Amino acid sequence: MSFSNDMALLHFRIQKCFAGEATEQSFYKVQQLEERRKGKRIPKDVSFSQIRFSNCTSELLTKKDNPEDRIVMYVHGGGFTSGNAKSRRDIALYVVEKMHFNVLNINYRLAPKYKYPCAQADVLEQYEYLLKEYGGNIAVMGESAGGNLTLSLPFLCRKEEVQPPKALVAISPVVQYDHVLDSYIRNKKSDPIVDAERSLLSEFFFEHREDRMDPTAAPYYGDLSGYPPTQLIVSDSETLLDDSRIFYQKLKDHRIPCQLIVKHNMMHAFAMTTMFPETRSALKETKKFLDEVLH
Repeated sequence: MSFSNDMALLHFRIQKCFAGEATEQSFYKVQQLEERRKGKRIPKDVSFSQIRFSNCTSELLTKKDNPEDRIVMYVHGGGFTSGNAKSRRDIALYVVEKMHFNVLNINYRLAPKYKYPCAQADVLEQYEYLLKEYGGNIAVMGESAGGNLTLSLPFLCRKEEVQPPKALVAISPVVQYDHVLDSYIRNKKSDPIVDAERSLLSEFFFEHREDRMDPTAAPYYGDLSGYPPTQLIVSDSETLLDDSRIFYQKLKDHRIPCQLIVKHNMMHAFAMTTMFPETRSALKETKKFLDEVLH
């Protein structure tokens, strides 16, 4: 089961951080560990294919009875420095089999070797591919750093004059980098991993300090005119709880259709781990949300 592997990897990360060994070399070791992890096996009734893009290869997961006129693009997390599509097959296959949406489970270039905006460019390229194939009936979904890339995509689409997604689902996203929100302090003990990782993001992900205010990196600072319907999923014990709360409030203030799902005492990005009842409960609401928007 992928959960134990995820936790082992997270412990590795946090030990490196607190031991003062958070160098580029240690981040590469994390990346290599994730690359070796076994993804969930593909069931016989799910079709699997790989699609090559400019800088990465991603996974297309489809099922015969799923609608062919809509799709979900899933964007993995990992602090922009680790993770891959293979390690997120659990949630991707859940969307395919239980929620009945085909999925493009994507990879993208990782920091520290590839800094902002490399990941954003890779996400946009793969989204534009889906636009050609599905005519705009696309939802984008991601967790943690992938949630950030999900929420940032509409601003990149606007900048490049590309049609935005029809719906967004962000699990435990980071939406800004320049303020210490209350939950960063309040939930520091219950969520030490993200607290430690946040302090390193500026060094390993951003080349220039001013990039941290760009909406394609920090969606909270973007103009929400024409922004897609959005669902946010988070735990009340997470460091990033208030990121979801402030972004939800801004969406409401701009009258953007939005939902905020908060579960009690769950780990960071819990909703990518389908073994949890809380995850299945949240994703039941996600299916309703997507059914209403993707029609």
